[in-house]
Amino acid sequence: MDEFIELPYGGSGAGFYVSQLIEHIRSTGRDYIIQGGQNRTLKKHSKPHSLDFWLRVGFTQRKDTRQAVRQVIEALVATGKFEVDHSLCCPDSERLCKGIRLRRPAEVQRDANSYNATIIARTEEKHGAPINNCPYSFQQLVNESLPKHMERMRTALAKPLSMQRFARRGVGLKTILKELELENDLPGCYVFLDGDFPIYVGISRTVMQRLIRHVKGKTHYNASLAYKMASEGRNQNSTRDAAMKEPAFKEKFEGAKRYLSSCQVAITRIENDLELHLFEVYCAMELNTSKWNTFRTH
Repeated sequence: MDEFIELPYGGSGAGFYVSQLIEHIRSTGRDYIIQGGQNRTLKKHSKPHSLDFWLRVGFTQRKDTRQAVRQVIEALVATGKFEVDHSLCCPDSERLCKGIRLRRPAEVQRDANSYNATIIARTEEKHGAPINNCPYSFQQLVNESLPKHMERMRTALAKPLSMQRFARRGVGLKTILKELELENDLPGCYVFLDGDFPIYVGISRTVMQRLIRHVKGKTHYNASLAYKMASEGRNQNSTRDAAMKEPAFKEKFEGAKRYLSSCQVAITRIENDLELHLFEVYCAMELNTSKWNTFRTH
C-alpha cells in the first residue's frame, strides 16, 4: 500500500505519496534526507537538498510556507519505512542535523553516503586523508555522533540477545546470521549484561564472530574476557600459555565462559573505525563497566 501523507500547511488536498519520497531520496545517492524546515520564503531557503524544500517545490501552492513540520515527520515514521536520525550530514551546510533515514533491514547497507565521500575528498585535498576516513571533527563526535550511538545502544540494552544463542554446540556463524536476518557479520559495539547490569563493553569489525569466540574460544587470545575473569586474584608471575595448561586455571577459564554464556548482549552497528574505538571508551564510561573494562596500555 502506497501511503498518502497530507501537508497540514500545504492547502486543500496538498500531500504526497511515500513512494515519491523514497524515489527522490534514492535518486540523491543517499539513504536519508534532512528535515530542513525553515520559516522563510522559498527564494531565501538555504537548504535546497532538504525535505522542506522538496515539498514546497513539488507538492503545494504555498511555496513560502514551511512544510516539513512535526506532523509530516511523525506520519512518515508511522509508515514503518523511515526513522528519525539526529546525526545526519547536511549536504548544504556540512553540519550534522535532524532528518529521516530509510529503513532497509533486508537490503545491503551503503558503504558510505555521498556527502561523507565529498567531505573526505575535500579533506584529503587539504590535509591528506582523515584518520580512518572519519568525516567528523572531534567536537562533532563528542557532542553529536557518540551520543547518538549511545541512544541506539540504550535501545538495544532494552531488548538484548541471549548469549546462549552463540554458545550452542554445532551452531556456527552462518546459522546465527540467518536467524538474525543478517546477510553479513557487522562492525560495532556490544555490551554484556548480567541481568540488567552491564558488565563489559567490547568492539569488533565482526561482532557475531567475536561473540562466538567469547563463549567457545579455546585460548586466551580468542576468549580474552573469560581469561581475564579466570585470572582474577591469581598470581600473575606465570605466562598466559602456562596458565592455560594448569588444570585448576583451565576449569576457572571454562567456568568464566559458562558465565558469559548465561549473560545477555546488546549490539549496535558502527561502521567507521575511529567512531567505533572512541565509542568503546564513551560507552564503558557511560555504563561504568570499570571492573572488566580497562584502557591501560603498555
